[in-house]
Amino acid sequence: MMKKINQSLSQPNDQLPPLLVLGYLKAHHITQDEVAEILGVNRTTVNRKLNNNGTFTVKEAQILNRKLRIPLQLFFSE
Repeated sequence: MMKKINQSLSQPNDQLPPLLVLGYLKAHHITQDEVAEILGVNRTTVNRKLNNNGTFTVKEAQILNRKLRIPLQLFFSE
C-alpha cells in the first residue's frame, strides 16, 4: 500500500491541467459548446480533452486565452 502511495506522489499529475481548465470554465459559466465553437471543433472533442483523453495544443490555449481570458498556465503542468 505504501509503495502505491509513494508511486502516485512521485509521478506527475497529468490530470491537473484539464481539471484546472474545466474548473475555470465552470466558475465563469463558459460552456463546452462555446469553447468548441471558438476552436472550430466538435463539443465531443473539447469534452475529451477536458476529461484527460487528449490535450489542448499551444495554439488552442492561446486562442482560448485571447478570446475567453483563460490563463495560459492552466493548460500546462509544471
